[in-house]
Amino acid sequence: MKIIKKYRYIFFIVVGLVFCALLSAISDVIATLIVFFKIDRFIFSWSELLSNIINRAPVPGILLGSGLWLKNKLQERENRGGDTK
Repeated sequence: MKIIKKYRYIFFIVVGLVFCALLSAISDVIATLIVFFKIDRFIFSWSELLSNIINRAPVPGILLGSGLWLKNKLQERENRGGDTK
């Protein structure tokens, strides 16, 4: 049980990073489709998509993961405090 609690922070960071990376990829594909319908040219590059994900996803992902971890810790503290009263 201690091992699970020890790595919970890392789990939330990874979840945040994956979520932001997926959101970044989806937004790039939507932007490419909008451009396609406007100028009738499909301009899409996997290398550009991956570089955009690598450049944009880490900061919001780390913030989101840290926020989720902090929320979880505060919820645990609230539940623990409510049980002892």
